[in-house]
Amino acid sequence: MAKGKIMLIDFWASWCIPCRKEHPQLIALREKYKDKFQILSISIDEDLAKWKKAIYEDKIDIWKHLSYKSGNLQNIRRELLVFAVPLRLLINERGEILGRWEGANELFLEEIEQKIQKF
Repeated sequence: MAKGKIMLIDFWASWCIPCRKEHPQLIALREKYKDKFQILSISIDEDLAKWKKAIYEDKIDIWKHLSYKSGNLQNIRRELLVFAVPLRLLINERGEILGRWEGANELFLEEIEQKIQKF
């Protein structure tokens, strides 16, 4: 995590229509607040080829992406109580959770922007 920035951890999947519909708004939010805001996306996809294709189709290759299938992320879903996608966690530079949004929720973008502005 970059010092002096807050991070949105975005749990998603290539097959999740609501996840992908919100990508343009996440891109805009990242561009608007890039000096103090970053995004980390974690995919729960089983098919890594479809996951990678979705990243490029949605033009979200401008931030870091991880797959829970690669590395040591298998337990992250259980540890962070990720039962469905989309799920977003906003954390500050100390790792404290500032907000948690589950499911398709257009209000989360407004709430995240308010929290970024306060940061």
